[in-house]
Amino acid sequence: MTTHVRQVLWALRELWGLKEIGSADRLRLWRKSINLYISLLAFCDKSRPVDQLHRTMIAAFLTAIYDFVTDWLPESDGALFKRLLLKHAGSEAAKEIALMLLQTEKKKALSKAGLERGSVAFQFYRLVINSKWLSRYTSKQIDFFGKILQIFDDALDIKRDRKAGDQNCLLLAKRQKYIKQGLAFFSSDFFHELKRHSWMYWLLELQVRWVFSGLEKRVTPRQLLQTTRPSTGVYALVLTIIGFRFFSEFSWLAAITSGLAYLFLTMSIMVFNDWTDRQQDAKQGKTFAKKHPAELKRFWRQLNTVTVMLLLAVAMLDWAAAGYCLLIWLIGLSYSKLRRHYLVNNLVVALCSASPALCGTVYCRSLSYPAIATFLVFLALIFQNEIFKDVEDQRFDKGSKNTMPVKIGHTVTMAHLNCLLYLPATIIIFHPNWWVKVVAVSLLAVIAFQQAFVFFSPERIAGPKATMRLLLICLLIVLLL
Repeated sequence: MTTHVRQVLWALRELWGLKEIGSADRLRLWRKSINLYISLLAFCDKSRPVDQLHRTMIAAFLTAIYDFVTDWLPESDGALFKRLLLKHAGSEAAKEIALMLLQTEKKKALSKAGLERGSVAFQFYRLVINSKWLSRYTSKQIDFFGKILQIFDDALDIKRDRKAGDQNCLLLAKRQKYIKQGLAFFSSDFFHELKRHSWMYWLLELQVRWVFSGLEKRVTPRQLLQTTRPSTGVYALVLTIIGFRFFSEFSWLAAITSGLAYLFLTMSIMVFNDWTDRQQDAKQGKTFAKKHPAELKRFWRQLNTVTVMLLLAVAMLDWAAAGYCLLIWLIGLSYSKLRRHYLVNNLVVALCSASPALCGTVYCRSLSYPAIATFLVFLALIFQNEIFKDVEDQRFDKGSKNTMPVKIGHTVTMAHLNCLLYLPATIIIFHPNWWVKVVAVSLLAVIAFQQAFVFFSPERIAGPKATMRLLLICLLIVLLL
């Protein structure tokens, strides 16, 4: 373990000396170097001598720098990588093939699939790490293994590459050919040897098989289930039960039945909006609905059948609660028609998402201060979160959705969001649950700090979004317990 720590600290020291790279990017590159190091350990001999471990970290470090100059800074000439390559890579042959790949990539002369990147990378790792077990294989075999490992890497990066428009063999028309090659490779002696050298390749196989199953031509139940956003449906179920628990005449039967109705109507809304927005979503790389509109619409109708049956069950217990759920369902289905109305679509999502908290109020025919306060807290937080999503999607929304970032720009939007944070913070102060106050105020402070960075870099909106998600989950747990 001490030896691994030394390698990790070596990478940190090297990166911290690169003043031409910003501190935030240096930290990202350090994390990337560590992840690559863990993966490349499988290419070492089982005894893992210290000098070989150091060469493995050098290979991981140089790979991270290569990705930096090609993917993060596509306009750079790669001088940083060349300097570090000549300094750290001991093998002259490794230096030569790495520089040739860099030149080819900078000239955009890679093949359409780009699998030669994997071949060169694997040859580079074999030369730099210099393990005995890899030396048993011929250059032709290493070339083939590298291409397959590049297919696996493309599988892990497919969502990001699809959204960014980057090169990925699994985004091509012949992707079934590459999937077939990848699946066959899992049964090879070489891949079994990799799994014996590192547990990471057991995990890699599971991850890649999962991605491959989603890329098959036929529509799978898992793909259809993903369109329902199951976590959002579970959120609606839990918030409905919380809304019922605010009343002394709490009925588990009514709470569970209403919660299940909310779960399915929420999933119905999600699927319907995916179907209606399929052309726009395809611009963001979400192509499933566009490729399978008939299957998705059929699945939506099946969801509607279950939802109607659950609403009838709620109506048998209380007609007002069933009517309330039906109203929210209809409002949610209207979301796609409202996308051109400034901020209205955000309010519709926030209203529908917070409405489960009031289902118990309607059922019991009694106003409850905790229920109303909870509804207002979730309304304000989800409204803010929807604008976070609009900031993230602004380059895709121009011309199709009239959102705040599209209308006034992300900088002014973030200024408004900083002011809007006072709304949920003020509501939370008056919430009767002390733990809600502690958790929410603490995480809202983190969000306010993270939002400051989005002024200068819109892609950092992922930070506030993740913290907001954590906040909503924590509030559900606190209120449920």
